Amino acid sequence: MQKLLTTLALIVLFNCVLIAQPLTWQKSFNLINGDDESWAVCEADSSNIFVGGLTSHPGKGVVLKLNKFGDLIWQKTFEDSYYITDLIHLPDDGLIYSANAVLRRLDNNGNTIWSAEEPYSYGLHLTADSFLIAPFYGLYKKYNLDGKLIWEKNIGGYPYFTDCFEVNINNFIFIGAKNYSAFLLNIDSSGNIIRTRQYISNKNSYFSSIIKLNTGYLLSGGFNGNTDTSKFFMLHLSENLDSINFKIVYTNNPIRGNKLIKIENKIYYFFNYYNREIYKECFIISRYDTNLNFISKTLFNPLVNWTIFADAIIFPGSNNMRFAITGTTSVNGISDEDIYVASIDTALNPLIGIQPISNIIPDEFLLKQNYPNPFNPVTTIGFSIPAAGKNEPVRLIIYDVLGRKIDEPVNEILVPGEYEFSWNAENFSSGVYFYSLQLGETRMNRKMILLK
Repeated sequence: MQKLLTTLALIVLFNCVLIAQPLTWQKSFNLINGDDESWAVCEADSSNIFVGGLTSHPGKGVVLKLNKFGDLIWQKTFEDSYYITDLIHLPDDGLIYSANAVLRRLDNNGNTIWSAEEPYSYGLHLTADSFLIAPFYGLYKKYNLDGKLIWEKNIGGYPYFTDCFEVNINNFIFIGAKNYSAFLLNIDSSGNIIRTRQYISNKNSYFSSIIKLNTGYLLSGGFNGNTDTSKFFMLHLSENLDSINFKIVYTNNPIRGNKLIKIENKIYYFFNYYNREIYKECFIISRYDTNLNFISKTLFNPLVNWTIFADAIIFPGSNNMRFAITGTTSVNGISDEDIYVASIDTALNPLIGIQPISNIIPDEFLLKQNYPNPFNPVTTIGFSIPAAGKNEPVRLIIYDVLGRKIDEPVNEILVPGEYEFSWNAENFSSGVYFYSLQLGETRMNRKMILLK
């Protein structure tokens, strides 16, 4: 009983916290009774995304295809893949993934086009007619899109690589670590070494992400297994790959992924954090200008569970307005892990969101008429969730006058109670809209009018 009350309290906490976070939606996927993890995300066709990871650990590689609302379009598992570490989207809307021992190309429906044996690898990078990969042990390779090996090189010294950046069609940068120090390999399109660089020596450091700046490159990374384990870092390099600026970014949970994304003149740095106030894993997005001056920091406490960040991209079709985030979530950070995916507003402004307004448990499922109506551009939708619906996800879906789904601002399990949701239609045109509240097999619909 005490465990149930604690869980319900955390759920209420999550519902309240959502008001202060720029989440447009978040989902968890429990694919099999066991552990599911996500390691990578990439764009797909028509504003959709692909997510890659593993299911039933230790077990099978898995790829999910989700639409822009986070709805599952399809999922595929692969017995020979163990876990999927990287994904790249192809011009024909399919993808190539790298896994523990396999490279595989899938079409847009998840069907295998070809597969090839390949050691555990990161750093997939698509070129005009081929792709580059970097397995462990100093290897780096180039394949054509039919899965045929073009060339293979070995730098020696057992480095590993985590990311690849294309400077131009004849110049590529692999980043990672070698001999316990952050390491960079610069090659031409034939795999010939242009230069190598080693940074932050004797610190057990590594690089994990690289982006282009007007004044060179920005790399992120972290430290393993010493007194610097509470730190990530950013390193600004010149066009010649010489160090310009080194900046420490403190965290108390430097595990798994950290990622850089640049939008216009702002840099977004994603990394993990342990929130001691509520004793769970979460993640942070910090913003900087291009001179690495700090702008803001947003802490995310997703779901009611521990959540570890793994990867992020700009959501396709969002005009730089949303990030797609993926990672792993679990009740206690140890067992029964699920794949976590979220959509986050790139402005990092708090969304209006959902708010519980009463602790009284209603007797019936009810969707209220929005107010004001007509409205411009924000309206409030009230609804009630009875005790009988406490184990079912609540979905609030907005449709246009033609019956096309245009938004799904709520899709989560809510404790019984009365709620209000404020919907912002700033990005939609005047007209008649319908909103539907769904709880299991039960559904209620109402009409509203946006008048600008």
